[in-house]
Formats: sequence, C-alpha cells, structure tokens
Amino acid sequence: MRRECSICGRPYEARADRPLTTCSRACRTMELGNRPEVRVFPNLAGESWRPVAGFEGRYDVSDQGRVRSLRLVNGVSDIRRPIPKLLVLSPSRGYPSVQFSKGNHKRTRFVHVLVLTAFRGPRPFGREGAHLDGDRSNCRLDNLVWATHVENEGHKRLHGRGPQGSRNPHALLVESDVVEIRSLRKDGVGAAFIADAYEISTAQIHSIVRRRSWGHLP
Repeated sequence: MRRECSICGRPYEARADRPLTTCSRACRTMELGNRPEVRVFPNLAGESWRPVAGFEGRYDVSDQGRVRSLRLVNGVSDIRRPIPKLLVLSPSRGYPSVQFSKGNHKRTRFVHVLVLTAFRGPRPFGREGAHLDGDRSNCRLDNLVWATHVENEGHKRLHGRGPQGSRNPHALLVESDVVEIRSLRKDGVGAAFIADAYEISTAQIHSIVRRRSWGHLP
C-alpha cells in the first residue's frame, strides 16, 4: 500500500501488517518525540537567534552563545525538525566549537566567531574574535568584539591568559633571570659579560634592561 509520510511528505510502501504513518526510522523518531533532541528546550531570558552564515535554514546561533540544529539529516532523510535540537559544544584549541554537516562535508566552527558574524557582521580585515573578560567559554555577544591581534593579546595579558614571560614556549629565561640581569646592569656589569653568562645576545640584554621585553616585570 502506497502512502505519504506524515513527517516529510515522501511517498512510501506501507506494509499491511504494520500500518505505519512514516517512511523511515528517523521520521518515526520525530513523530514519537521520544528522543532528547526533539524535546523542547527553553530560551534564555531575552535570547535572540539568527541563522549561521553559510548554513542558513539548517543551523541558528543565539546571542547567548548557543547553537541549534533545524534539520535532521542522515542517509535517508533531510527534513525540518518539528522542534530544533540544541547542539552540545565541544572544545577545540581551548574554544567552544560545533561541527556542522552540509552534504557529505563536515565543518568545525568556533562559537564566538559564529556569534560575532551573525550579530556584528562578517569579520573585518585584520580582526579576530576577542573575549573581553578573558574567559574563552563565555561566548555571549556582550562579551565579544572584533579586535586587532594586538588588542586581543592585550585582553589576554590583562586577564593573565597570554603566554607571558616564562609561559611563552619560546622564552629563553625565567622571571628570576630577568630581575638578576637588570640588577647586574644597574651595578655596572657589562652587557657582553651578562649575555655570555646567560647564553643570549647583547641586544637581548639591552632589550630587557630598557623593558622593551619582559616589560611586565618591575
């Protein structure tokens, strides 16, 4: 018996001994509503949603840093969900991210970039997404700005998150070395002698003394 699916509208062959109203397991799941992804999730107070750029009609992002899926896609079906599914965020390079599907391709996107693009427009040339409070997990719109790399690094240093001092993987010295170098130069010890002792260049010694490098130390 040929019928029309009650969810996606596609025709299908129904068996007389199993009078189903849907064409596939995916559509039956959505009809029954017995999975977590089809349960209603409440909006946060004042939450606003906009389409994800490049995935319009499939995914939305909110100004609270949440992402939802609007369509159920698998090998059989590509249909609109009766109730959107709230996606679980995963860390990628320390930032909350989501994975999108489009055709046979998967794309991983940072949530803070999605929020900024949806609500502030495309990324301006030479800018990157910055978290004002230094907390990468806080992807609320009011905590995000498009900033230059210098401005973004300044936010990180302000909140103690940048690779400053000995936390920088390329650092040749530790904080106590820098304090000692400045003390030795103040006492009149030659830059070449100090450079040889610490196995760095005299130019680096002058940069440390003049606070062009390691400027965060007294």
